[in-house]
Amino acid sequence: MVLGMFGILACVAAIVLFGIALFKKSGWGLVRAGAIFTVGLILFIVGVATSSEPESTSPAEVPAPTQESQVGTSLNNPIPFGTSLTYGDRRLTILGSERLTEIGWANPEVGKVYLAVKLKVDFPGERTEKRQYLHSFTLRVTGSSGHIYDDKWYPETDTPLKTGEFYGGSSTSGDLVYEIDETEANLILIWNCGLGVDRYFEIP
Repeated sequence: MVLGMFGILACVAAIVLFGIALFKKSGWGLVRAGAIFTVGLILFIVGVATSSEPESTSPAEVPAPTQESQVGTSLNNPIPFGTSLTYGDRRLTILGSERLTEIGWANPEVGKVYLAVKLKVDFPGERTEKRQYLHSFTLRVTGSSGHIYDDKWYPETDTPLKTGEFYGGSSTSGDLVYEIDETEANLILIWNCGLGVDRYFEIP
């Protein structure tokens, strides 16, 4: 488009020079005006031709998400044991797990075991009026069978996880107990940390 503008200006200048040459009856002036007009016309044609080329409509390349950025977003790529995840104003870490055949006087059903998962949940930030919530029903377990287990309110270990409301700057740690099939493997903790948002943690 820039070439086209230069071409128009050259043509206008050539016309002016052509008029002056005619007035002065200068043959050399006529030749010079004709040459400038020709160059201007060429520039105009080239400018119009190049500006009319269709722009590329191919979408901009978006970098594919890396494996690291997807960690914890699917069952097949859980957060490694010992690694913390912060979501909103809560940070969750699995500290360990243990399979038990009894807790106190309680025993699991035949073919099942108790799974005690030790967790730590931090609530970073200032101690303000804003409260955060932690509920055990947002923390579930699954394994190789694909069945999803909810925690049990009974039995409890000697160090149960405290749930409820917390102010910023506080933390809680302890066990949640699940009753799972004794053959379960590849255990995963599912944390429903937001509306329709799940994160997955490897259970050792």
